[in-house]
Amino acid sequence: MLYRLKSKYRTFKKWYKNIYKHQAKIDIGNEYKLPWKEKLHYNLLGFTDQEYYNFNLKHNDYHNYISYYERMGLDDANGRFAYIIGEKLIFERFFGQIVNVPHIFAWNRNGVYIDPNTSEIVDIIALLKNEKRLIVKPTRSNGGGYGVHAISYTDNSFLLDNNIISSEALIDYLLKLRDCIVVQFIQQAEYSSKIYSNSTNSIRIATGRMKNGEIEVLLSFHRFGSSTSGIVDNISSGGVFSLIDENGCLSGGRSYVDINKVLDRHPDTGAIITETIIPGWKKLCTRLIEAHKKVPYYSFLAWDVVLDQNNNPYILEINRGSDLGIQCIKPLRNEKLGFFMRENGMLSSRVDK
Repeated sequence: MLYRLKSKYRTFKKWYKNIYKHQAKIDIGNEYKLPWKEKLHYNLLGFTDQEYYNFNLKHNDYHNYISYYERMGLDDANGRFAYIIGEKLIFERFFGQIVNVPHIFAWNRNGVYIDPNTSEIVDIIALLKNEKRLIVKPTRSNGGGYGVHAISYTDNSFLLDNNIISSEALIDYLLKLRDCIVVQFIQQAEYSSKIYSNSTNSIRIATGRMKNGEIEVLLSFHRFGSSTSGIVDNISSGGVFSLIDENGCLSGGRSYVDINKVLDRHPDTGAIITETIIPGWKKLCTRLIEAHKKVPYYSFLAWDVVLDQNNNPYILEINRGSDLGIQCIKPLRNEKLGFFMRENGMLSSRVDK
């Protein structure tokens, strides 16, 4: 009896912290306020205020959607093995044995950049002159693209996030960062660069191990940066997102800047998004399924993929969960992801028909 009460208390505490007290804001500055009755009703069902508006739950049936509270269950799907995914230094060593991952050139350890393989000090300026472009990011993801920077050397000039900076100022800035890595820059495929070239535009592909033991692609969508999101393609920072069908064809895009507007073309470049075909899509999905099979201790993996200039896939990172704000395009509760979550007890029966 005491155990059940404690369990219910922990569940309530988790709900209260992540739903009722959730500040339903996104990085581009929007804030959503509901009448308190509506807010309480949908918060109790696990939906945030933002989801209420983005999914248009005033008119759409909430039974078709996976709530914010439910999707948090994906974070715990891999149990004690999940921490490896979030540690980028370990991630490269571990997953780099089965998939292509960007090479880590340097790690900032206590204000000194060292080679993580040899512990030798790395001259970042010399490295940058040789590589021309590099990515600096935290060793642990902060979400929202926070802490990610692009540094470049072109025409005898140094750039930080596309802004010219002196070599001395660049080094001073990088030395002030803590617990970050300097990573190989992957030049993206032509189709992706054509849509938006100022960010590396990644593909999110989620794979899951079903109860019958088969690995399936559960979800896939493409992200593109924008003038709002800057050098990152993050959705919550104002990036554009589009669903991908089984043939690698993109749907019309959406953006939190104007969630109700379908974007057949990119809002900044005018390049066509709708019905753009991702090259080698089925081969890519097969490769990720085979890679997932090699790590049987993982039930759910959300791969962030970029295709290089030769359409070879590189895994930028793997996430233990996944943002499901893309349900504003298509609800997912009765799709493959929903089936996977239902099989693993992640969907609350109170919102099932």
